[in-house]
Amino acid sequence: MDFKVTRKIYTDHSTRGQLSYEAKERGEQFLSCTLEDVVRPAGAEKVPGQTAIPAGKYELELSFSPHFNKTLPHIKDVPGFDGIRLHGGNTAVDTEGCVLVATHAISEDMIQGNNVDEVVRLMTANEGPHSIEIVDTHPSVLVVPVVTEVARTAENGSTDDAGNPAFEPAPSASAPDAPAA
Repeated sequence: MDFKVTRKIYTDHSTRGQLSYEAKERGEQFLSCTLEDVVRPAGAEKVPGQTAIPAGKYELELSFSPHFNKTLPHIKDVPGFDGIRLHGGNTAVDTEGCVLVATHAISEDMIQGNNVDEVVRLMTANEGPHSIEIVDTHPSVLVVPVVTEVARTAENGSTDDAGNPAFEPAPSASAPDAPAA
């Protein structure tokens, strides 16, 4: 069974999206709201416990979690991460790099209503192999602030001697605007 996390809302504190699955006769079906840590730009340094896993397609399996003392979905072979699971939680404080799944979105940075048992039920009812694809939906994830100074192309379109766009320091705002949902 194929699952997909579609990231939709990027804030300074978390990344919210939705979990869906591919149903044989009905196509893609919504399953849960998701919440993850902040998405860092490609090549940026990982902040332990505060960085979402990289977008990509991964093997998904059910296995026992000693931390939660129950069987949970495990996202395998995530580069730079260990023990990544789907589980319940409410805010980015609860993620530690994992993907939280819930029935309701309360705000941009909060979800509620643990829905991991439904994911486990679907995985158990449908023979594997199982996979999960993590999809970023907005190009601004490439400029999520991980440093205090952001460069932007000069509004007048000027270029340097080599014909490259000239850059100027970003305004004093600490982060670019998050994309609309």
